[in-house]
Order: sequence, then C-alpha cells, then structure tokens
Amino acid sequence: MPKIAISLVDFTYIIDNWDRIIIKYSQLYPVHIIVHSESAKFFGGFIFILSYLKLTNPNLLKKTHGEVATLLYISRRIDFSAMHRYRVDSWTEEKNRQVFGPCSNRNGHGHDYKLEVMVKGKLNNHTGMVVNTGDIKLAVGNLIDKELDGKFLNEEHPYFKQNIPTAENIVAYLWEAISQVLENCSLNRLKLYENHYLFSEKEEGDMVTFTRRYHFSSAHRLHSDQLSDKENERIFGKCNNPYGHGHNYYLDVAVKGIPDNITGMVINMADLDEIVEKIVLEEFDHKHLNLDTAVFKGLNPTSEVMAKVVYDMLKPYIPKLYRIGVWETEKNYFEYINEEETVHG
Repeated sequence: MPKIAISLVDFTYIIDNWDRIIIKYSQLYPVHIIVHSESAKFFGGFIFILSYLKLTNPNLLKKTHGEVATLLYISRRIDFSAMHRYRVDSWTEEKNRQVFGPCSNRNGHGHDYKLEVMVKGKLNNHTGMVVNTGDIKLAVGNLIDKELDGKFLNEEHPYFKQNIPTAENIVAYLWEAISQVLENCSLNRLKLYENHYLFSEKEEGDMVTFTRRYHFSSAHRLHSDQLSDKENERIFGKCNNPYGHGHNYYLDVAVKGIPDNITGMVINMADLDEIVEKIVLEEFDHKHLNLDTAVFKGLNPTSEVMAKVVYDMLKPYIPKLYRIGVWETEKNYFEYINEEETVHG
C-alpha cells in the first residue's frame, strides 16, 4: 500500500452531529468530503478519522518524503451524572428566582451530562494513531470520576463552592483540568451537554459558547421567483408542492463570550428565552412561512435562508449572538455564522 502525503487538512466546519463530518482540503482541491458514520450517532464512543486520499501531485509526495503530515482530530464522549444549583447567597430569594428560575432551588437538581472531548495531533507513522483513544478515556474518565461524577458540585467540589456550576463554568474548568492530563495530543474543543436543549462549548482562548435549543412547527414551499416553474419543480421536487409541506424545526441559538464572574453565565437564560420566544417563535410557530410571515416575503424559505434570517432578526437584541443552527429534520442541519463579526467582533 503506497504512503499518501497530505500537506494540510483544515477542518473549517464540523456539523454538530455524530454522523457527518466535512473536511475541507483548502490548499489541495476545492472539494468537500463527507464521511458518514451512522453507528456513531447514538452509541457514544469515538470517531477516529483517518482519511487517506490518493493525490496525483507528485511534488507533494517529494516534499514530505512519504511521511504523512496530517493534523487529525479525534473525538471521545464521556458521560457522567451530577447535581448543582444556580444561586448567589448574598441575593434575595426573589432575585435568585428572577435570574435563575427553578435552577435556584436550594436543594439542587441534577443532570446526565454528556461531554465530547475533541483532541488534535499528528499521525504517528509507526502506530497509525495520533493517540490511543483508550488513554483519552482513562485520563479524562478518571478525572471526571474523581471530581464530578455522582457529586453535588456546589457542596463537594472546591472550585464550584466558589463558582456557580453553570454549563459555561463547568466546561471552562474542564478545559484547564483536561489539558493537564493529556499526553501526545492537545485539546481542540470541549462540548458539554446538560440536556438536549442546552450545551456549552470551549476552544482555545477565554471565550465560551452557550447554545440553547428551541422547537417550532412550520410549513413552507421551496420556490424561487427567479426560476421558471419547470426549473423550480426540477430543483426542489416535492418541496415545490404549491400547497407546501411542513417540518418540526429545532433552532440552535448560540451566544459567545466570557462567563459573568457572579452568575457564571454568558447570557441570562431567562432573557434569551424571552427574546427568542417573542422575536422568532411567535413569528414562525404554526405558520406557513411563505404566506404568514413578513420576513420571508420575496425570499425562498430554505433552511439556509432561515438561518441567516433568524440571525438578522435576533442580532439587534443579542449583541453576543454567535451562531444560528437550524435542524430541518434529524438528518438535515444548516447553520449561519457571521464570519466577519467572529473575526473582528
């Protein structure tokens, strides 16, 4: 088997779904490669991606003398259960309730957390691995088992006795802790699911991304006024049905920033819920997007367009807005990130 040389792999976009990863080879070919792993979606474990591409450029092979110069990413999921409360002791009961809602219950509540640990490193030519995934499981698993699993975090963990164990604070703490126990690789991203509707992410730097997921049901018809009826029917098929069709949409609203020193939150969740409910859900839920909404007038309401439209609707009310994700179905996901604001904001 010939050795394949890859000069650069730039992971520019990773869909937050276990069964689809897009790899962009930005300096080789303008092509996207989709790797499917259906069995990985619900069974946790890890995704280990080794993409051997048969390249036709002999100069690349000569540059690396047959060595594989690839930066690879490995993801391992670890589950744990813990309890916590959101509460500032110096505040009144009324203020705690106002800011944290039911999470302020003195006796606490709990979650089955899911932690996705993505590491990066170079391929070891002798072993064919970046790092043994068993070593990741052992190192991270031992840390989680010792510090978090089965614990009341506010009462039993030194750090969280002083810092409210929000999803943002937990993932930020784990970034520092896990970074110290990894060998032969480095952290690329942590994603902590508190439940299906709430998760936080951490990469390098001080910023933490907090994502809240919402649900609404809508109908739409995919039809462009810039195309003929025949072209619309050919491109959109059944989705061009004059009466329309519908979906159970899930909307991911992600904000990015530094967690507040007191609340441990990037944004007040109650405020976020109120804004999204008023600005988006009341406008879209149980509506025909083409016929009942002003924002889609003159637009073809694809989910790509919806992601951009929702971003523009929410940005004036959420300065820290980072990303909008739209789940049209369990298999179809679309997202919009304002790259210019991400770089310069």
